[in-house]
Amino acid sequence: MEDFVMSGHASISDSFTDIIGQNDTEKLNVTYYNYHNNFPDPPTPTEKILQSIINVLDQYGVPSLLTIGVFSNVFLSITIRNSELKKIAACCYFYASSIVDTLYLIVMAIPWVSMRIVDIYNMEGFCQLVYYLNLLTTFLSTWYVAMLLVERVIICYRPSTAERYFNAFRTKCYITTVSIFAIVGHLYLTWTSAVSYNQIYRTRLCFVIPENSQDIMVMRKIDTVLAFILPVAICVLLIMPLSVFLCASNFKCTDGILRVRTKVITVEVRLNSKKRRQKYTECPSCSTQTDKIQKQRLIMFSQSRRLTLAAVVMAVVFLVLSVPQNIIKSKITFLNGDYIRTPGDVYILKLFEEFYKINFVYKGVIYFTILPEMRTNIVNLVLRICRRANKSKRAQRQDNIIVTTL
Repeated sequence: MEDFVMSGHASISDSFTDIIGQNDTEKLNVTYYNYHNNFPDPPTPTEKILQSIINVLDQYGVPSLLTIGVFSNVFLSITIRNSELKKIAACCYFYASSIVDTLYLIVMAIPWVSMRIVDIYNMEGFCQLVYYLNLLTTFLSTWYVAMLLVERVIICYRPSTAERYFNAFRTKCYITTVSIFAIVGHLYLTWTSAVSYNQIYRTRLCFVIPENSQDIMVMRKIDTVLAFILPVAICVLLIMPLSVFLCASNFKCTDGILRVRTKVITVEVRLNSKKRRQKYTECPSCSTQTDKIQKQRLIMFSQSRRLTLAAVVMAVVFLVLSVPQNIIKSKITFLNGDYIRTPGDVYILKLFEEFYKINFVYKGVIYFTILPEMRTNIVNLVLRICRRANKSKRAQRQDNIIVTTL
């Protein structure tokens, strides 16, 4: 058990980063730092197994999740930013989520790096910043999922309303409003924690300031309702009508629009006066211009069942991974830490914490797997980058040839 307490400081420190503001500081010290006095009995076989699993997940899971998550999220954000997908409301949520998820993964890695390489977590500034960004990113990530489901429900059942109130511009306004609310609402975390000297470990550790512990407990209860209970309830309620829509209908959301495929005729006219060719494109059935065709294609994709399916799958996985951990943390918040009574409670909390981190990794994988438009755009992006690289190389070679000739 002694080995776990010392090495467990690395494995469960980031888990308690989120809990540290939920409980009275004295109770937290008894629960975590004074581990032996609270749990004097030797660990049971089940607790030993959980301890081994947690140590392995903490040792190898964090760098793996950081690598995969940052790579997939960056690719997702670049793909959306440099394609027509940025004009679709749902993809605006994908883009915002990828940025928030990447930020969470970087913040998650700071305590892990601090215990193994350089201790920057227990430094003034980093202590408050990690604590603040941890809760901020989890709040935004949860609400982006809930807002995405709201958008998909309205798209499926009220397409005409969605075109008016859930276009890309208005969606960006909604995302900005929620983000500003979260940024301002969590600012109290920056001045209610500090680095202080711990007598047990004889080192400086990041703690909640004792004078602010009671206020933090109240604020954490409010944050639990706003960041977990309310958005999760919205997600559960909206997944059901979306699932009914996906199962009951085999048609796309067309809002009564009849789409007719027609061939595009290209007429080439030779202008003898200027001796050049000019192309005129027209559609024989509706005379639709290229920009209108492009807009219609974006509307069809935004109303597609495949996009709704991707949102539902992502939300279901999100709930499965986040609800167990958040239920335990809610009990800790409203019971003032009395829920943690055995070592098994600590192990289970940390295990669910490790599973919860997957929420910030898998979204890009789901989008690229389910949505062919994502795959097409990322292939086009890669080809575009390759063409630019080849152009720059050719230009450089030509410059070198000119220089050598001179």
